Amino acid sequence: MKRSTFACAALFCLVFFLCREGVAIPFSWTLQGMTGVPGDIILEGPEPSVSLYLPVVPGMRPKEMVLSLEYVASPALPRGATLSVYAEGVLLASWEVRPGEHRVQIPFTPLEGLTLKDTLPVEIRGNFWRSENLCEDLLSRDLFVRIRQASRLFADLDEVSWTVRDFLRFPASRIR
Repeated sequence: MKRSTFACAALFCLVFFLCREGVAIPFSWTLQGMTGVPGDIILEGPEPSVSLYLPVVPGMRPKEMVLSLEYVASPALPRGATLSVYAEGVLLASWEVRPGEHRVQIPFTPLEGLTLKDTLPVEIRGNFWRSENLCEDLLSRDLFVRIRQASRLFADLDEVSWTVRDFLRFPASRIR
């Protein structure tokens, strides 16, 4: 009983100290943490897309945010197949997709100057058209990109004075 009381008191003091003094805390979220989906996300078909709603915390600035997107592309994707990432409707990056495993670092600098709300909508869109025949491409099961669960969002927070409520809002697993 004494030990657990001491541990709780020590934890409270640590949280109070961190929140009162204001410290820079690097955060990272996994794909599961961002979306709640327990596994990989599969973008399949000629024009697939997925929307993610990323949490925003006090002191988070777009110029210090990076999405590390890990994906595996089908060997059947045609030349010219592309992936594009948008946040708040602004294009962050677009690139040609090659077969195999890849990792792309996508900075959020194009959003600099925008005021972020509680969540940041991010959309990943694919353009995997292989032919002029819509039905053929829709029925094809080999036009896909698998976005790995290991994909992460990194955000460094500058000297933020946190309240205890802000600190307790996010689990410790989100702190790098």
